[in-house]
Amino acid sequence: MKSFLKYPGGKQKEIGIIRDNLPSKIYDYYEPFIGGGSVYLALDFEKKYYINDLSEDLINLYNCIKNQNELFFKELDKINYNIKLAKEISVKEAYDFYENYQNYDEFLTYFLTNAKIDDLDNLKNKLYISLNRKLKLIDRLDKRNIEKIDIFKNIKTGITSGLYVYYRELYNNLKYDSKKELKAALFYYIRDFCYSSMFRYNSFGEFNVPYGGISYDNKNLDSKIEFLKNENVVSKLKKSKITNEDFEIFFRKNKPKKEDFIFLDPPYDTEFSTYDNNPFGLEDHIRLRDFCKNTEANFMLIIKETDFILELYKNFNIKKFKKNYTVSFKDRNKKDVNHLLITNY
Repeated sequence: MKSFLKYPGGKQKEIGIIRDNLPSKIYDYYEPFIGGGSVYLALDFEKKYYINDLSEDLINLYNCIKNQNELFFKELDKINYNIKLAKEISVKEAYDFYENYQNYDEFLTYFLTNAKIDDLDNLKNKLYISLNRKLKLIDRLDKRNIEKIDIFKNIKTGITSGLYVYYRELYNNLKYDSKKELKAALFYYIRDFCYSSMFRYNSFGEFNVPYGGISYDNKNLDSKIEFLKNENVVSKLKKSKITNEDFEIFFRKNKPKKEDFIFLDPPYDTEFSTYDNNPFGLEDHIRLRDFCKNTEANFMLIIKETDFILELYKNFNIKKFKKNYTVSFKDRNKKDVNHLLITNY
């Protein structure tokens, strides 16, 4: 099975090399940095699974899926309905809106009347701002060569982007007290529709990655929601103990034994090592190495090659392989770098 979640640093493309380097015998499976769960979902064992992450939002999502939480799916269905509703404009409607320029209310009447949104005034404001940006962008283009279809695409992105910003703000302001299902649904939507599936936060701790852009405009969550209800996904999650703790606490409470297998995919030791607002620094990497030195279980660690990591794990078995990044976000990721596969077996 593939991961149901877009998450930075996912190991879907490395499944082959991971399979080729697994120990010959595996009892229970442990993964303290579960992230999108690519490896966990791809590997199948008969015993128990123990998965964990420090991200409260991520583990909340996993639990909602595991328990097939009806309210979670109801909230996700509403979001998906609004995503599809936002696309219900024609080329003619978009072009007429561009020609009239200021007729926002008339243009948005159908969407705002039918949208399943609690705070319509706030949504309207986000749509106005987003559409205004797109109109200004169109005006800067060469009007002699611009076609109606290009105007349509930009106007549609103005609506879908405005909806995304509305949901992103709602996500940032939402507390867990009584709305964990809505929080999980918003987290899932944002992970799927934000640019390059990145994590980035402002100085107030607010998630601020922009909308993915025109290429995302024809997406919806139909197939994703269906997959979240897949009996194989649910069955695997129900066989798993899921926790939300620091990795040391996780291992203290769930101590791996000989011939158990631990897969480790921690944040990198570079400057960009904060996923979901949870920093993971050099001292944390040293803590992880110390655990690896003392565990009696078999472990596999995959991480980007740096001098620090090579020195830290010099007494273990290390293999190198190439990792190609298909997306670079403001040059934080190099396109082609070495990765390390580190084991104690």
